[in-house]
Amino acid sequence: MKLLRYATLALVLVFAVSAGTGCKKLWPWGKTPTTGITGTGGGELIPPGRGGADNNDPWKSLNDKNGLGVGLRGGEIKQVHGIPGWAEGTDATIVYFDFDRSDIKPSEQPKLETLAKVMTENPTYAVRVEGNCDERGNAEYNRGLGQRRAEAARDYLTKLGVAETRVDTLSNGLEKPAIPSAASENDHARNRRDEFVIGTRAE
Repeated sequence: MKLLRYATLALVLVFAVSAGTGCKKLWPWGKTPTTGITGTGGGELIPPGRGGADNNDPWKSLNDKNGLGVGLRGGEIKQVHGIPGWAEGTDATIVYFDFDRSDIKPSEQPKLETLAKVMTENPTYAVRVEGNCDERGNAEYNRGLGQRRAEAARDYLTKLGVAETRVDTLSNGLEKPAIPSAASENDHARNRRDEFVIGTRAE
């Protein structure tokens, strides 16, 4: 009888621990699940069972921490304009992504190589990488996708010799489209991007 009682107690404990640490509660802080994700007719993707942005959006709580952004390592960056060799805000300095992807395409790698050169020539500067998505799909999922896009650029820059402490990341998700109310696939493609804010740290 004692053995049966202990076995029953052990099963109850295992069930309680499993219920309290379900993967659905943890995934926004780890890797986004890749199974069971459905499309939205050609836009960015939505994990099943997830609604739009709301007060329970876990990416929002991470992204807005201390009024800064995900991955920020120091004071906010005060942008410097007119940096030699950097055509700010043009296609030459915006990194674009394929649909629901966060890997740096070969066509976009030279842009990051140019940025790494600018950072090497200006050792007091830091850069904030802002990841963006198109407006289709779920706000919560796209917040995570934007973050992965920003981190992909950060990782590429560090491989080129830029100290990781000089690179911040921030996800705008779908909240800052380059082309609001995009109608064509070309417009959506221009919203799937990384942009860069280069400057000095605010004291």
